[in-house]
Amino acid sequence: MRFFVRTYGCQMNERDSDSVAALLVKCGHEPADDEGSADLVLVNTCSVRGKAEEKAIGKLGLLTATKRARPGRVVGAFGCMVQRMGEDLLRKVRGLDLAVGPGNLDSLPRALDSVRAGKGPVLLTGRARSAIADHLRTKPCAFVNILLGCDRRCAYCIVPAVRGPEWSRPASEILAETRSLAGRGVREITLLGQSVMSYGRKNAVWSANHTSPLGFEEPLPCLLETVAA
Repeated sequence: MRFFVRTYGCQMNERDSDSVAALLVKCGHEPADDEGSADLVLVNTCSVRGKAEEKAIGKLGLLTATKRARPGRVVGAFGCMVQRMGEDLLRKVRGLDLAVGPGNLDSLPRALDSVRAGKGPVLLTGRARSAIADHLRTKPCAFVNILLGCDRRCAYCIVPAVRGPEWSRPASEILAETRSLAGRGVREITLLGQSVMSYGRKNAVWSANHTSPLGFEEPLPCLLETVAA
């Protein structure tokens, strides 16, 4: 299938969209230049403000309406709004084929297979502790996730409810991803997390025998030092 991903929201969402696109290509699907030429259109949603949700729901409504003139087209949503709304999203947007939360992005290709087999709509929500290391776009700059979720629970912020509790990726995974990107010509990497200063404080990320050449003891400075090398 030819697919197109529309992204709303933050840099973390941009990274998620790239991960999903890379997964779909690995499964044999092909990126489309625009949504008009796509057989599969996915909207990566945001819940940080009500306006962001309104935009995503409006876009999904327009896309599902086009299915009448495009038999076989699949329309789906993923991201934070899916996690927050769950079944309510399927009731609000009639004709939506699949909806996947940010903790289940690695299952999106399987959800698509179920829809194509006539078993939709498919809803997947949860808080899996995993990050997709694949990248589709080759640019001078790239995003790499280092910390997922958040434990701060600020009164104004939805992130802990939709992205789950804080969990740091092992440094070895991040370094392997960084080396792969550098080998593809990437020259600048942004390390992403909801609260990056907490990296490695809740769960162990370095092996017991890791030592910092410059004598750093905190996990994040150790990571910055090693990634920069």
